[in-house]
Amino acid sequence: PSLAAPDPLSGPEAGGTLITILGSELANGSHYVCLCEHVYVPASFHAPTSAVRCPTPPSARTCDPYGRCLARVGNTICRVSLNGQQYTERGVDFLYHHAPVASAVSPACGPVHGGTIVSVLGAGFANGTAYRCAFGSVGSDVRVPATSSFDGGVEALVCVLPNGWAAAADSAPRTVPLRVALNAQQYSAEVLSFTLFPPPSLAAIAPPR
Repeated sequence: PSLAAPDPLSGPEAGGTLITILGSELANGSHYVCLCEHVYVPASFHAPTSAVRCPTPPSARTCDPYGRCLARVGNTICRVSLNGQQYTERGVDFLYHHAPVASAVSPACGPVHGGTIVSVLGAGFANGTAYRCAFGSVGSDVRVPATSSFDGGVEALVCVLPNGWAAAADSAPRTVPLRVALNAQQYSAEVLSFTLFPPPSLAAIAPPR
């Protein structure tokens, strides 16, 4: 079998990223296994897409003589076996990065019809491959693309508040959770708040002309 690039291309060093690996001649296996970071992890074949899926293991740790350990960030190679024994000669690259930490949002509010440019400040935003913002509760959130910004040592992810909050257009302001991801799959543990308000309307101008 031969492999193509995984989706997503990256994930946090703690592991747990569900990667989908496309390729050729991946069907009809009897015991699917991924080998990533010198760790064997169970895999499965997804027939509708003819792809192999597996979770990434945690990245390798390096420890000093005092027992202080750090997770490795950077590229690793993942290979696939269809029989639990023989692996693809060539693997695919997967990038381990730090888990994102979201600490503040600016501005912290915007109108329900969307369009507000939102900056999420924090740390660990480098080396992402599919940046996302998620507005709303898990399971019903709205996810939009984001871009990274590193200006003067300040890390930020920038996204645009989506539309789709029309149900709240005539109601009082409400607050929704806001999270970010570097790989479009695993989101920050820290949950920020973003307030949606009805669009303002003008009644009069004083003094009159």
